[in-house]
Amino acid sequence: MNKESIVEIFRGSDIEANYAAAIIKENGIRCIVRNAFSESIAAGWADGYPASSTALFVDEEDGEKAKALIKEAFNANQQSV
Repeated sequence: MNKESIVEIFRGSDIEANYAAAIIKENGIRCIVRNAFSESIAAGWADGYPASSTALFVDEEDGEKAKALIKEAFNANQQSV
């Protein structure tokens, strides 16, 4: 991954972001999961809101495909509840 070509495609709770990361990794897309809330606690202060503190990043060229996979997975889960 090139720093200049990385885009954020998802933001949510740590559980949601890691679920989304698993979905896109299963489809051969590399990603980075970053939890700003946990990072700030480790640094000695709490910053952010846990429900939206975790971001998922992919290469720009994989962004649209990754978003579609996440949307499909989350929609499927909502319908089965």
